[in-house]
Amino acid sequence: PTTGSHILVYVTSGFNSLLGQLQEFPREQFLVYGYERSDAQGPCQFRPFSRDGFLKDLAGAKAVIATAGFTQIREALYLRKP
Repeated sequence: PTTGSHILVYVTSGFNSLLGQLQEFPREQFLVYGYERSDAQGPCQFRPFSRDGFLKDLAGAKAVIATAGFTQIREALYLRKP
C-alpha cells in the first residue's frame, strides 16, 4: 500500500446526498465506485467496477469512505487507510 492523493469512495446507489457533500471539497480527488458510471462530476471521478482497478485504487488511497460491510472495513484497516 501507498498513500496517494485520492480518496476511495465505495457506495451503492441511493447515496446521492453523500455525492452532493463531496462536491463541497473541490480540492480533493474522489474515485467513486458503485454507480456503474465512468464519467466525472466536479471532484468525483466515477469508475465502473473492476477488481484490479478497485484494489489498485484502494491500495493507493489516502483515505476510504464506504457504505460497505465488515469486509471493506477490514481491508481498509489492514492497509492502514483512515
